[in-house]
Amino acid sequence: MNVLMSKTKEKLEEMLQYLYTNLGTIPKNLFNCTSSWDLAMNANDLTGTIPSEIGELRNLEYLYLQYNSLTGTIPSTLFNMTALRIIVLHSNRFSGRLPSEFGHGLPNLEEIYLWNNQFSGQFPSSISNCSKLTIVELSTNSFGPIPNSLGNLMHLERLNREDNLFTGESSVPELCFLSALTSCKALTRLVLAGNPLNGTLPTSIGNFSAIRYFNAESCNIKGNIPRELGQLSNLTTFILQNNELIGSVPVTIGRLQKLQVLYLHGNKLNGSLPNDIFQMSSLGELILSRNNLSGALPACLGILVH
Repeated sequence: MNVLMSKTKEKLEEMLQYLYTNLGTIPKNLFNCTSSWDLAMNANDLTGTIPSEIGELRNLEYLYLQYNSLTGTIPSTLFNMTALRIIVLHSNRFSGRLPSEFGHGLPNLEEIYLWNNQFSGQFPSSISNCSKLTIVELSTNSFGPIPNSLGNLMHLERLNREDNLFTGESSVPELCFLSALTSCKALTRLVLAGNPLNGTLPTSIGNFSAIRYFNAESCNIKGNIPRELGQLSNLTTFILQNNELIGSVPVTIGRLQKLQVLYLHGNKLNGSLPNDIFQMSSLGELILSRNNLSGALPACLGILVH
């Protein structure tokens, strides 16, 4: 009897393996399983679109469809699945805009991964209704302007918007969305690299109380580095290379005793470097090339042991 059960189990596993590696498109009858709470069909060479019937999975909490070749827009029914906690759709060929009501029907959403697709348009400001969000990954798309409402996400820990078409507000030089994001007191990682931000860093950048990793390289950021940067006591990585920064490197950077990586190369910074930078015991990588810096390197350079 045990031998028979074992063979039956092996056969079932073979059938399931065949099913999940030979689907082609997402079968609509899959959505008859209305009690399902976890749907994982990642890396299955899936093509076609997500059927609107996915909305029938009222109890679904986890959706994993990454690393396929799915296309088209995301059906509006997906954004009314109130039990969803994690949405993983990255590395597909999805396109189009996200619906403006995006955040109204996802009260339990904690993590969303949309990177490496072809989404476009403004990211919906209604995301602020997803009050439990901790991770938002949007890199390598064509999303447009950044909604200030992201600053209402009190539990947000990680935000990645690298390589999109995000811009600042054209009416003011300061990047106001950064001021809005300082309200996210749990935010530890912020990646903006490769967006045409075309603005200046606000002095409010010093209010990122928990930030550890900040990357805004190649963003056409202008103006000076605010001296308030020295207030980011938890910062370990600060990357502003290949921008249009001017002025001197603020002395207050020397207060960042946890800083390990500082990339400021490819800007228009001038003047001499403050000695305090070379007394930062945790600093392991410092790149300042392709600027207009002057003066001699201080003797205390030997203190940098990392």
